[in-house]
Parts: sequence; structure tokens; C-alpha cells
Amino acid sequence: MMNLAKDMIMRIKPQDFKFDVLTVAGYANPKAKTHFAPSASGFNFKWEWEGKIYELHIEQEKLQYPDFILERLFDAAIEMAKK
Repeated sequence: MMNLAKDMIMRIKPQDFKFDVLTVAGYANPKAKTHFAPSASGFNFKWEWEGKIYELHIEQEKLQYPDFILERLFDAAIEMAKK
């Protein structure tokens, strides 16, 4: 059973979501240049603006929960606003 769940998670790709991950990441900080790099370990985001950098990693096992991804991006927006 555990292997089946792991196999399902490994097949999740950014295009499987009802929203565009890079677009939503861009909304988190419209002033920043946004980088998005999916990898075997999860999604990696990086924002660069005004000499500042903020990075976020979302673990592979969490990618099956689109609401979690949106929540983490929202939290990133709040953290960047504080910088």
C-alpha cells in the first residue's frame, strides 16, 4: 500500500494542478523575478527582488495536496512582505 501511494505521488506534475504553479508563485511577490524548479524531492521556488532572495521548498509527499501548496505560497508572500 505504501509503495502505491509513493508511486502516485511521484507521478504528480505541475500540469496536473487546476492552477498554474508558476503564475501563483508570481502573485506571491509581483516585484520579484520568480524561479520554479520541480525536482524528484519536490518543488523549489526562489524569488529575487531589490537585492533580496527568498526560497521555498515543498516536499514531494506534500504535492498531492494543492491546498497545501497554495497555503505555503501564501505564507511565502507574507514572509516576503516583512523583508
